[in-house]
Amino acid sequence: MKKALILILGLICIMLISPFVRLSKATAYYEWVLNGSFEGYINYFEDYSAESNIFNSGVQYGNFSGTATFSLADPYIGLRHFYVQSGQTLWYNLTEPIIGADIINCSFYDYNVAGANDKTISIYYTDYTVDTYTDTYHASYTYVSILGSINDAKYVTAFKIIQTVSGGSYFDNFILYDIDDDAQDYVTFNTKPWYEPRVWSVDTFQVISTAQAYYGNRSYHDFIATGNEGYDYQGGVPLTQSFYGLDSDLVHDFRLYAMTDNEIDLTVMFLYSDETYSADTKYINASSWTLYVFDVAVPDKTVVGFRIIPYSLGTYTVNLWLDGISLTATQIFDATEVTDSDHDGIPDEYDTFDDEEWIDEEEEEEQVTNLVDWIVMFCVIFLPALLFSGGIYENNQQPDSMHISPIFGLVAGLILSVGLGFYTGLVPLWILVLMIVSVTILIVGMFKH
Repeated sequence: MKKALILILGLICIMLISPFVRLSKATAYYEWVLNGSFEGYINYFEDYSAESNIFNSGVQYGNFSGTATFSLADPYIGLRHFYVQSGQTLWYNLTEPIIGADIINCSFYDYNVAGANDKTISIYYTDYTVDTYTDTYHASYTYVSILGSINDAKYVTAFKIIQTVSGGSYFDNFILYDIDDDAQDYVTFNTKPWYEPRVWSVDTFQVISTAQAYYGNRSYHDFIATGNEGYDYQGGVPLTQSFYGLDSDLVHDFRLYAMTDNEIDLTVMFLYSDETYSADTKYINASSWTLYVFDVAVPDKTVVGFRIIPYSLGTYTVNLWLDGISLTATQIFDATEVTDSDHDGIPDEYDTFDDEEWIDEEEEEEQVTNLVDWIVMFCVIFLPALLFSGGIYENNQQPDSMHISPIFGLVAGLILSVGLGFYTGLVPLWILVLMIVSVTILIVGMFKH
C-alpha cells in the first residue's frame, strides 16, 4: 500500500513539475552555401565551427564525431564551438584520404576554460600509423597549426583530439586546405560555386580580394561604379549560387557580413523551382564588418538558388565587401553538381524560361519599336512638309500665281509639322531644336546668296 501511495505521489509531482522543465534537444543545421568565405581552397573540415549542433553532419569531405559536446558559451566564430572535457574525444574522419604533401593549412583555434591542461591531436594515416601533436595551455582563443606534424609522404584519413588531463577546452574554426583544389579568384557567369547571371552583368569591377576579410583570408569585393543596367539606380553585379531542392519550410536563416564605404541597398533573393522568387532588402552603410540576417524564405516552396544584388540609390561609386555568407537549414545539403546553362540561378531541370532568349526577344522588340517611331516621325514631319511644298509647286503652274519657291514651302512645312509634332508629344525636343537651327542656317545662307 505504501509503495502504491509513493508511486502515485511521485506521478503527481512529475505532472506538477514537468510544465516548468524544458527538455533540451539538439537541432541539426546544415550549411547550404559553398565557400561562403570566398577562400582560395575548399575547407575539408565540414562544420568547421560546430554550427550544425550535431555530429556526422558532413556530406562531402568528412564528419566530426566523438564524445565531445557542442556549446554556445564563447564561440570564436559563428554561434557555437566544440567543448572537449577530460577524457572526451573529438574525431574528424575524411571521406577520401589526402596526401600530406598537398595540405597547405591544418589549424584551429582553442583555449582552456579550466586548469593548465594539455590536449593531444593525433593524425591517422591509411597505413595505420599515427603522428601526434601536443597542444598546451591557452588563456584565450589561440591559433594552433599542426601542419608541421603531418607526414608529407602519407595519406591522412582522420584526426582525433583528446583532453589528456582534468579541465576542458573550446575548439573552433578548424581549417584544412588542399593545394590541389581549384581556387576561385574571380567571379563570372561560368565560375563555380559563385557565379553571376550573364545577361544582367554591366559591371566588371567584382573580384575575390585579399585586401579585406572577416573570416579567413579573402572576401568578395564589388566596386559599384556608374554602370547603368537600364534601371533608375546604379547596379552592381548579382552574386549567385544554385543547388537542388531545399524545402523552404526547413530554412533556418540567411546571414552575411558586409562592409561599405558609402550607403547601399543589398537584396537577397531566393529562387524557387516554380520560377518565382522572394526577396528581402537591407539598407547598409557600415564602415566595419557588420552582421546582417535576412528574412527571405516563403512557405511551401522549393529553393533552388539564391542571388545577392547590390544597388545604390544616388551614390554612384560604392565599395562593397561581403564575407561569411551562410544559408542554414534542417535539411541535409544535396551535394549533386548543378547544371545551369543560362546562368540565371535556376537549375536546368526546373528552368522553362530561357533568359538569353528573353533578352534576344527584348532586343528585337526594341528594334521594331524604334522602326515604328521613325516611321511615325517621318509621317508627322516630312510628309506634311512635302505635301506643302508640292502644293506650292502646283500653284506656281497657274498664270496668276505668286511663284513662291518650293524650298520656302518645304522649310515652312517642316517648321509647322515639327512644331505640331512636339506639341502632340510625337516628336522629341531635340528634333525641334535641330530643325530650328537648320532652318536658321538655311535662311541666313539664302539671304547672303
